[in-house]
Amino acid sequence: MIKKVKRQLEDISPLETSELLIPHIDLCSNREANIEGCAGIIEYNSSLVRINCKKLIVKVTGTELTIRADNADRISIYGNIISLDFTGA
Repeated sequence: MIKKVKRQLEDISPLETSELLIPHIDLCSNREANIEGCAGIIEYNSSLVRINCKKLIVKVTGTELTIRADNADRISIYGNIISLDFTGA
């Protein structure tokens, strides 16, 4: 039984976050947030970052916020992160 389930799991290919149209967010304490699945930056200053993530708008509030775009759909936010908010686009 275990071998059968394991074989079935190996046959399933994982979906990319871009295929699911949802962002993937990794938090490292309250100092760093890595967001994959971004479609663009809506608003950016040292206390607020708003990011278009296709079907969601991700709002990051904090102090001394800075951003770095790792590639076309991945953004890293650094600083003192106070909150994350999600709204439908």
